[in-house]
Amino acid sequence: MHVYFSFLVKIFIAGIILVIIGELAARIFSGAPRKEKLPLHKVQPDSVHGYLPLPFDDHYSFDVKVKLDSLGLRTGTGKSSGSGGKIRVAIVGESLVYGVGLADSQLISRRLEDELSAMMPDSDIQVINVGIRGYDIRQQYLYWQKYMNRIDADYCIVVATVYAMLLRNINQYYRNYMEYEWYYLDTGNQLKSNQQMRWSVNQVIRSSALISSVYDIYKNYQQRKGLLGRLFTYDKQKPADELAGQFLATARDFQKLNNQANVSFCLVMVPHKAQFSLPYTSDCFPAYLIRDLEKEGIATVEVTEVLMSQYQDNTDMFIPYTAHYNENAQRIIASQLTGYLMQELSPKNSPQ
Repeated sequence: MHVYFSFLVKIFIAGIILVIIGELAARIFSGAPRKEKLPLHKVQPDSVHGYLPLPFDDHYSFDVKVKLDSLGLRTGTGKSSGSGGKIRVAIVGESLVYGVGLADSQLISRRLEDELSAMMPDSDIQVINVGIRGYDIRQQYLYWQKYMNRIDADYCIVVATVYAMLLRNINQYYRNYMEYEWYYLDTGNQLKSNQQMRWSVNQVIRSSALISSVYDIYKNYQQRKGLLGRLFTYDKQKPADELAGQFLATARDFQKLNNQANVSFCLVMVPHKAQFSLPYTSDCFPAYLIRDLEKEGIATVEVTEVLMSQYQDNTDMFIPYTAHYNENAQRIIASQLTGYLMQELSPKNSPQ
């Protein structure tokens, strides 16, 4: 009995040592999980959009303090004061544009504004961040349709990930949350009593780099095997074909709406984290969509090959244990957009 008990103790100690080694290894290779802080991002139910960001909401995105404006947006600085005329660019999108876990200075919108201002110091450059977390492409269109006159941009650039293709049932989503005056987007409730206790327990669990690493691997595997995987490599079967068709239809609506308002429009398609370890061909997302968009006469900006090339060169692209792009990826995408806009602006700024 004593020998058996001694053996169990040794196994237990060995297990603890292995867990500690695994935790340290995960932190060394992937970094520490980012902490989340309260309050989270608040939204309000809306029958047209499903939900809208709460105006003037102060919240945390992981451990970064975020302040929203009267439209519930993270805006650009508008700090230039050149004499060469005002140029307003709206960057429309979801979590990538909003900038989960990133400071204002690290956002695509701010980096683009800084780069354009440096290249055109005599112009008043303003880049408006119209990123709303969780919005699919149709919700982005409906929001832009409602607020484009107030935003008053010369250029509308939609930055879309594969999640933008996953259209939700807006009416059903609204009915699920219509009882709330507001709720946290991440939890679907107001974190009262037991709800906040469960959230706190989850934060303790996700503070482990080892657990987060295992979950991240599992999630990537599940995504490749599920609907996202069928969108990564277009199989032209339902529901992937329907989602692709709906995305293209909404892109056409975006184009038509902006043309009517004399606003220049383009689309930027960004790959998913799970695709970076897969072969990238012309049949992969977003290549097949870009091909169809160009057939429709819709301008696109290529960022996938640049992002994947930088990733292969060991450039860190993601917030640890998430699919959210970090400041390096935001900088690369902003640089590609700068090149596109400088080409667009050059005829307008050239001597007559």
